[in-house]
Amino acid sequence: MGISIFGSSCSCSPSTTIIEKVVEKVKEVIKPNPDPTNFQILKTHWAGDYLAAEVFYPDCTNYEGRKILVYNSNKRKIYKAKFLDPHFCEGDHISPIARFEPTGFGWDMALMLIDQLADISDTNN
Repeated sequence: MGISIFGSSCSCSPSTTIIEKVVEKVKEVIKPNPDPTNFQILKTHWAGDYLAAEVFYPDCTNYEGRKILVYNSNKRKIYKAKFLDPHFCEGDHISPIARFEPTGFGWDMALMLIDQLADISDTNN
């Protein structure tokens, strides 16, 4: 007889199969992508034409939904956005040019990047 990995061969058994248990564990581990229409801008800093933003996505579970993003865009455009996808992509909506881990060090790196980019832009104009 033996134990089936697909569960009991008895139709009256309420036991959960091993596969069902594995599927549930995988669902717990998978981090959902953030919903680009559900976000809150926590803080921003701009230099020249560049903006660093810490954005909270409540639907995203990795890093507690926090993202540090750098944009080549103005503050008004970011704050007026109804759709803010943290992923790099081409298209009509705003896309970041860089991302950093959502830590104090990540925020400092984002600020250094936009300051350097703004300085380069100023010297080229």
